[in-house]
Amino acid sequence: MYPYLPVIYTIKPGLEREKRCNKYHSHLAFELRNKPGSKVSVKTDIYSSGYLFRKIADNFSNKALQSISTSMMNEVPYKRPELFSVVLQLNKL
Repeated sequence: MYPYLPVIYTIKPGLEREKRCNKYHSHLAFELRNKPGSKVSVKTDIYSSGYLFRKIADNFSNKALQSISTSMMNEVPYKRPELFSVVLQLNKL
């Protein structure tokens, strides 16, 4: 796993801090911004990578990369693809 303890986010719904975090930190996984006590994990990293891929795809109007990034940014962590699957999909581009 990680050589350190995972960061735990404690942003509570309805607080001004949550509103700022959702507005300015949309690269963070949905659960980190909206569910108190969520921990950083491989799935949250997949989400953040998908966010970056989406920005690149939108800039170049790349439909295939947009599709990959959409699956990576699923609000439900277990529905996000595994890293190996993402790499395979990217190799096909």
